[in-house]
Amino acid sequence: MSTTFAFAPRDLEKEMEAIYDAGLSDIESVVMRFAHGECHSLSCALHLTYQCPVIALIDVASGHPVHSFALLPNGLGFDAYGVHEPASIADRYHGLAGFNDMDELKAVLWTTADLSAKEWLYEVDTPEDILAEFSVLLEYIGLDLQAAYGQSWDRDARIQNALLQCNDKLLTLSRQQQNCCKS
Repeated sequence: MSTTFAFAPRDLEKEMEAIYDAGLSDIESVVMRFAHGECHSLSCALHLTYQCPVIALIDVASGHPVHSFALLPNGLGFDAYGVHEPASIADRYHGLAGFNDMDELKAVLWTTADLSAKEWLYEVDTPEDILAEFSVLLEYIGLDLQAAYGQSWDRDARIQNALLQCNDKLLTLSRQQQNCCKS
């Protein structure tokens, strides 16, 4: 018998001022580190530890990853800003990356082989070190990854749905920018 993993979206970007005001500098620094610079190391550590799928947002022209996040069993994405619909993550990082009408992002599934080939991962910390530091954020939002990934779930369907959501959102954003630039 499997249990149902229920965890609603929670966007820590909207809570950052309150986190700062409460003096929760450890959470603030974890969010800043793993949302802006080391998201791929976090995604890889989560993948290696929990065998969770990792979705990467790739700049099509350069092939470079802009952001990556783990997929939870309920189909939501998980990164340093919390738990979100995959399309919301695509929207956030499309905007943060400063993409214009000439740039295009695409969401792809990173496999274990893809992640293993990323020699720039873990230049400083091991996956265990990363997750130990990240545990303060997991505790803050009340997310038990061991329980989440310890249940059965339709992994392939969730992955395909997340990729579809992200790529649909990225296509919509690209079209909006192209229409804006034509005016």
